[in-house]
Amino acid sequence: MKHIGSIKKDTLVSIMNWIGIPLIISYLFCMIIFPFFAGWGNWDYVQKVWDRWQTINTGFLALISSIIAFNISKFSENQQRQRQFLAARSFLPHALSELTTYCRDSSGILREALNRTTEEDSERETPLSSKAPDLPIDYKDIFRQCITFAESNVADNLANILVLLQVNNSRLKNLENSFSPNSHTVLSQINIMTYIFKLGEIQAIINKIFDFSRGENDFDDSSLILDDYRNAYSNLDFRIDTINGLEEFTKRAILAKTNINVK
Repeated sequence: MKHIGSIKKDTLVSIMNWIGIPLIISYLFCMIIFPFFAGWGNWDYVQKVWDRWQTINTGFLALISSIIAFNISKFSENQQRQRQFLAARSFLPHALSELTTYCRDSSGILREALNRTTEEDSERETPLSSKAPDLPIDYKDIFRQCITFAESNVADNLANILVLLQVNNSRLKNLENSFSPNSHTVLSQINIMTYIFKLGEIQAIINKIFDFSRGENDFDDSSLILDDYRNAYSNLDFRIDTINGLEEFTKRAILAKTNINVK
């Protein structure tokens, strides 16, 4: 809520600057520059103009003071928010390491499930030996702090990771339950491939944030490309060239997300 409120206040200050500054420039021209030219430099004439328009002068002086005060307040709040974000960001590498471990643990159940999709339906009643890992705990508070004080593109990216993690966690729990005697769910290789791709997406986004979290690079919110997924799959111990169809599936999925043809 603080982050949203800050955006609204920044917008208000921007509107005041956009409207107020041209008005102030026009006012300064009409009240200072023009009277000197109109009165041929006569100081008494200039003073009479100011005296005649005293009410307007008072109003514009109040407007100028308000715009200056709002901009000073905005600058101070932005500086404070940046300091708070830097403090929150110092814990972000720990959260990202936690999530990398979670993603790597998640790859185990997906790898086993992919191998088991070739089995007969009756054999799928045997539970998977791998278990769906639980989401870590610390990352939530760290992400919340970062989202509160971060710029909108950083906050949106971190919020997107939170959503993807919840979806992935739910999928893995359902996947684990699907290999049981009481399950009526039959997952195909395409289903598992989709889960692998989405897990790779999470890891790829995490990889791109690591350098930023350490303060080594600017934030990179560009679209993920095939190399990003290759590196993510490697982190998760998936060999894109040995899992039949994974590379082509990834290319098609990237094309669907970005409308960029991958070769």
